[in-house]
Parts: sequence; C-alpha cells; structure tokens
Amino acid sequence: MPAQLPEEKLRALPSDFNFDGVETLDSITVKSTCYRKGLYVVLAKEEETTNLIFGEIDTILLDAENKVSFILKEKLGINSFNGYYKLQDIHKLKYQHVLHQNLIDYYPLPAYTTLHRDECITLKHSNVLM
Repeated sequence: MPAQLPEEKLRALPSDFNFDGVETLDSITVKSTCYRKGLYVVLAKEEETTNLIFGEIDTILLDAENKVSFILKEKLGINSFNGYYKLQDIHKLKYQHVLHQNLIDYYPLPAYTTLHRDECITLKHSNVLM
C-alpha cells in the first residue's frame, strides 16, 4: 500500500494526495502502452543545454478513479550527439510524482549498458523539442 512507501517517495506526492483506494503496481498497460518499473520517461529538457531529464519508473500508482500516476527517480541524460543519452545520477536523489496524463512523452524507454558500463537511452520515436 502507498502508506508503506519510504519517506523520500512520500515527499514526492502532493500534500493533498488521496490514498483511499490507491494500489501500487509493478506494471500497467495504458492505451496499449506498457509501463513497468525500471523503464524511463522523458520529463524535461535541461535549461540552456541539449541534455534531458529522465524519470526512472520506481512506483506505479492506480487510484480509485483509475487514474495512473508514477513516482519517478530523476536522472540526467547527457546528450552524446551520437544518437543516445548517457544517464547520470543527479547529485541529490530526487523523486517526482507525475500523472500519466501530464507526461510530455507517453512512450517508456529501456536503458541499455555499454561495454564501458555506461547506462544509456536512445530516443526511438521522437525528438524532444521543448
């Protein structure tokens, strides 16, 4: 149950978040798109750079009205200018709560690991213009 979430994840939720009837899930399919823990979504473009902020799906929440939301662990995606983004942890671990309907890009992305043990993401479907 959401009340058993660690404090740092609870802090990401809005103060008026209603826990009544909320389920935590490992995966969910919304409009034929499957979301699961460990996949990434684009959250924003970093100011004055071509880098992106990604959110790793940590927790999926389904409320009593069937609204889907996510608790996401933020990571910085450094643009390689070779078609991929190298993921880096943000200095201070930060979680963010986002409603599915507010995602700027609905397609979740897997990360892959290079021979140099870098975790990377390739945008397979879009270019982010923000």
